[in-house]
Amino acid sequence: MRNAAAALPLAVFGVLCTILPLAALDALVPPGIPLPYGLLVLALIGGIIAPFMLCGILFVGLAFYMVANSLRVSADATRVIAFRRAFGLPVSRRELACSEVREIEAEIPSRFQNAFGAGASYWLVARARAGGGRDVVVAESLPGEAVMQSVKREIESACRLA
Repeated sequence: MRNAAAALPLAVFGVLCTILPLAALDALVPPGIPLPYGLLVLALIGGIIAPFMLCGILFVGLAFYMVANSLRVSADATRVIAFRRAFGLPVSRRELACSEVREIEAEIPSRFQNAFGAGASYWLVARARAGGGRDVVVAESLPGEAVMQSVKREIESACRLA
């Protein structure tokens, strides 16, 4: 249940974006009206309702993805490997030799912050010496600076960077 706190409001919003237009359609096109009138109403409001419902379905799908994706990282004296899975299926595998790691850097991604929450949520990224897009995300959704520092020390110790 990764990111369940962020996924739940997103899923609720998506469900509302899907159900409310259906209720509006039911009110605007009651049963027993002539077919041409019903088709005209559907054509006029379809340009608004259909994209709204599609966005709602996409929000629900994004909420499921936020809960069902995972990042498994293993680090030893030679390399750091990050495995990404979605719904239990492997999606990507990123690897970086410890000799190529310049530093383990903490980031605060703005998209996962809560305006009402007390602390920040961190990512850790293994930065490559050569650069060129070889950086590897080694931790995500770390709640607070203390947890982030602890995980950072573990990875640095395993890779013998500290």
